[in-house]
Amino acid sequence: MFGRAQGHSCEREVNTSSPKPLCASGLWAGGKAPQASPHGALLSQLLTKDAKQRLGCQEEGAAEVKRHPFFRNMNFKRLEAGMLDPPFIPDPRAVYCKDVLDIEQFSTVKGVNLDHTDDDFYSKFSTGSVPIPWQSEMIETECFKELNVFGPNGTLSPDLNRGHPPEPPKRGLLQRLFKRQHQNNSKSSASSKTSFNHHINSNHVSSNSTGSS
Repeated sequence: MFGRAQGHSCEREVNTSSPKPLCASGLWAGGKAPQASPHGALLSQLLTKDAKQRLGCQEEGAAEVKRHPFFRNMNFKRLEAGMLDPPFIPDPRAVYCKDVLDIEQFSTVKGVNLDHTDDDFYSKFSTGSVPIPWQSEMIETECFKELNVFGPNGTLSPDLNRGHPPEPPKRGLLQRLFKRQHQNNSKSSASSKTSFNHHINSNHVSSNSTGSS
């Protein structure tokens, strides 16, 4: 937005070879909006250095930005649904940063060289996002005890082993009712068939007895 309003990147001034960050120009620190921009008020609110005063950093978050008069003609619901073309699409062929490791153009500290002592010091830092003491404390509370289930000799549990056949799904209430009804019907049919056969055999015996007499 700054680039479209000012006509140049926010990291560099026009026709200069030296970088000039926004904080150095006083835009962040003083909250001054670019005079050439008709949307300077919006830019100054978005670039306010104090996060408590910055637009979109309050309790409402992005909803506060969407209600700004600058976006009064923007239907964000249709935009999120893909039914509306965005007003600006960055050029995928543009190179915004030739070397991400070259941070000297953004840093005011020059000539810093790290030696093996610094490397040894930083190697002792935890690379995880969660501190190790906090992880140890959470483990001691056993709040994740149900997740720490292993098989014999520390192997994977059956539900995590891809080679282990999955457990059969549990039958639902309707399946159990139908199965019970089917069993009852089968028993009824079997008892009826037995009674019928017994009746036929009785009649056959009676007929033979009558014929013999």
